[in-house]
Amino acid sequence: MSDLIERLEKATGPDRELDAEICRAVGHSVETDRHFAEPLYATSSARGAWFKVPRYTGDISDAATLLKEGAAVELCWWPGEPARAVVIETAWREFGDRRNPQMAWVHSRADGDRRIEAIAATPAIALCIARLKASA
Repeated sequence: MSDLIERLEKATGPDRELDAEICRAVGHSVETDRHFAEPLYATSSARGAWFKVPRYTGDISDAATLLKEGAAVELCWWPGEPARAVVIETAWREFGDRRNPQMAWVHSRADGDRRIEAIAATPAIALCIARLKASA
């Protein structure tokens, strides 16, 4: 996992081979079509069907699918500068009146929620790194 994170930190833009490696790192099998050089399809026992390898390193929407449900995200980037992503893991917690408690995704540094920071060439790659660091 640390080798993949290092490669992502050095990446300068979208990379389909890195997309395939991320797919493998999160538990999917990846197949390459013999007529094309790029990895095209992945599968997992959870999904039970083949699907196209998402463009994790090139599409921020695809990268965001890697995050755990309820995660809070801060993204900062300026043209020509590296992107910074901070992912704050949250918890499903009870709050409010004890007689009528409510549930919500809550994040707070005071509660010890984990903050994972990543810096990369693009926001999508920074999100990928943060997700992989959270799993490491």
